[in-house]
Amino acid sequence: MGGSKYFGFSCSHTTRNPRQGEVDGVHYHFTTVEKMERYIANNQMNEIFLEWAKVHGNYYGTSFASIQDVKKSGKICLLDIDVQGVQKIRQNFPNFWAHYLFIAPPSKEVLKERLSHRGTETAESLNRRLMNAADELDYGLTPGNFDHIIVNNNLDDACKDLRAIINSIYCNVNI
Repeated sequence: MGGSKYFGFSCSHTTRNPRQGEVDGVHYHFTTVEKMERYIANNQMNEIFLEWAKVHGNYYGTSFASIQDVKKSGKICLLDIDVQGVQKIRQNFPNFWAHYLFIAPPSKEVLKERLSHRGTETAESLNRRLMNAADELDYGLTPGNFDHIIVNNNLDDACKDLRAIINSIYCNVNI
């Protein structure tokens, strides 16, 4: 959907280091832990960010400015956030209009295999991600927490499911 004429992704902020090929301001806004913690200490996070969380040892967040950038382009903004971000939005901005979609792996074993094959995780970060995944899956699969759930067992089928959901919400935009 990156090239969709209807939708655009917000560019999240993160304190993690860029992975190979990632470009600041395109894939993420790479920032420092110090800057994020200064916002937290000054109680500015809900003024700057719709949602933010410390995930897998790094801060991530979606700024209001990033959402506005997508809106200014005339597109519907999509957020790629984890369950902590969803919880923050629901807690801090209960009237925020959104459709919440959870994409789940078919099993924890498949998730481990996918993360391992990605080649971007250390043994420590892989273990941390898998430990966090248990809580994330529990929350994501609990009825009422998300409007839609897609189990990504097969990428083509998951994409078809996503298209069907988006087309039902946005009156057949034919993505």
